[in-house]
Amino acid sequence: MELFGFENIENLDFILINSTEDILKNSNPKDIVTLNSLKKPYSLLKYCSLNGISFSVIVTSIREAIIANYFQPSFIIVEDLNLAKEGSRDCK
Repeated sequence: MELFGFENIENLDFILINSTEDILKNSNPKDIVTLNSLKKPYSLLKYCSLNGISFSVIVTSIREAIIANYFQPSFIIVEDLNLAKEGSRDCK
């Protein structure tokens, strides 16, 4: 479990990126690179996964969550509470 926004607990830095150039220019080794969307051929997912970069993915569907999970992100972020509940129910 992760706790965010609590005093005296080190927070992770999530950096929103759109390209490999963004990763190289705007992120530090301790950052969690955040992919705002999944785009075929999933080159950013592959790049992060193959290069040992800690990353998260914002998903809008169960299908995207399944695809993202294949690349082993540190976090899968779901903004829609109903989608999160649906995914949680499907995992039981």
